[in-house]
Amino acid sequence: MTTQGLNHRLMKSFEAIVGDYNQRFRENAICEMRFYEKQPNLEEVVKLAGRAIVCGRKHRHQWHLTNEALNRATRALLSRRGEFERCKKDFDDLLTLVEAATLHVKGVNEMYWYDTALRIGAFLGTAPERVYLHRGTREGAVALGFEGTRTSLAMSDLPSAFASLTAREAEDCLCIYKTDLRNLARGVPLGNLAKTKGCVYGQPKRGC
Repeated sequence: MTTQGLNHRLMKSFEAIVGDYNQRFRENAICEMRFYEKQPNLEEVVKLAGRAIVCGRKHRHQWHLTNEALNRATRALLSRRGEFERCKKDFDDLLTLVEAATLHVKGVNEMYWYDTALRIGAFLGTAPERVYLHRGTREGAVALGFEGTRTSLAMSDLPSAFASLTAREAEDCLCIYKTDLRNLARGVPLGNLAKTKGCVYGQPKRGC
């Protein structure tokens, strides 16, 4: 296959991945952000985000974390609640604050830090402008040829098929479709998309 033909095939595959995400997962992610946007105040947001609660239950990203760890993290976040308002215009500052506040809590990790900042940011009106890499998202980035030591990517770093997504949605895609992206890198055509469940959202809950 020529380089031009390979690039065309990959581009069509990336477009298929983005289309599948928009059809199957995008609304669930929007639902999660909407849940936090409509909370009555920042204190309630921090309590819910600290315990990884989305629409009344613990999010699957944090299933492995004990309630004790989540409660400790929540108390640490609440102790610095007044600082969150100063992060309204910079998601990176918000992420750094969440990490600094909970770094001492055993069990929490970079996925917790990112997800928590994302949820608090939804209430504050602060969204990521870069694609932050952690666990499955990093695997997806490596499959696209990026170094695994990178902590984030600019949207312009990604194939043009991802340009219609926000940075948050692109992060979702790299995680949800990491296996598909890895297969594409090995020359394996796309099959049934997103068969793995590492970052897949559950069904939206009514009223969420």
